[in-house]
Amino acid sequence: MKKKVGTIFCVLLYILGLYVLLSPAISDLNSKDVHTVNLSAAGQMMVLEHSINGLIPTGKDYYYIGCESQTFDAYVIHAPKGWLKKNFKEDMIAIDSNGVTVTGVMKEPSYRIARELKTVAVQLEGVNFPYGSSNVLEINYKSHAIIRIILFGLSLLLGLLGLYIHKNREKMSIKTHYAIIGMAYVTNNYPLYYDAINEKGLGIAGLNFVGNAKYKE
Repeated sequence: MKKKVGTIFCVLLYILGLYVLLSPAISDLNSKDVHTVNLSAAGQMMVLEHSINGLIPTGKDYYYIGCESQTFDAYVIHAPKGWLKKNFKEDMIAIDSNGVTVTGVMKEPSYRIARELKTVAVQLEGVNFPYGSSNVLEINYKSHAIIRIILFGLSLLLGLLGLYIHKNREKMSIKTHYAIIGMAYVTNNYPLYYDAINEKGLGIAGLNFVGNAKYKE
């Protein structure tokens, strides 16, 4: 009974993860909040660095402020690193005399990003943001959605493959392998090793003995 409950819980958790991965992609592709603006000038507004626990960098997000050609309204634009240099001169004027036309989905970013954007926008006196300084025009929404859909497909494929291997692990035989010796807990005729080593010297060990081990200085 406990095994079935655990299996059902893992399956539901996996489905939830797939939903979280796929849902934003479908939402962006079907969004009705798509805007097209023609920019006569643009400049860098903010670079936001991402990291794990402030130690391991995972990437950067680039936010720009663009000025609409006709109304001179300002838009916060989320675009790749080279977008500004590719379309605008050093004096922030568009390279093309007709301006730069961009199309994107107007999105509300996370609380942290919105707070940072508002902090920068406060310093820009007299600038009018028709959709607010914390709403971002995401111009790469299509490519991001496609990447999410591809990741969803790969995750689903790997999940089904893992399920197949798990169910047929006793039928799937390995013709040749290195001899191995170690301590293991056997469940359903399948060994789960605590520590082991093979004839080539490759070893593994589980060293986390919480609650049943004492270590002396």
